[in-house]
Amino acid sequence: MGRSRKFEQIVTGMQAVMDVPLTVKLRTGIYDNRNIAHELVPQLRDWGVSLTTVSPVPVSLLSTI
Repeated sequence: MGRSRKFEQIVTGMQAVMDVPLTVKLRTGIYDNRNIAHELVPQLRDWGVSLTTVSPVPVSLLSTI
């Protein structure tokens, strides 16, 4: 992911000010024509996210549903 450092800053910043578990929902994540969600989930866990939900529908298909 081209902006993983920025994403990490957002997640850890939210985690620092919250007193409830942080959850993240993301799409399948296409970057450079490949799925990357499976690469992000371990990072999210390391950053303190309690639950990650991966939606199987890519953003590019949302307008066709």
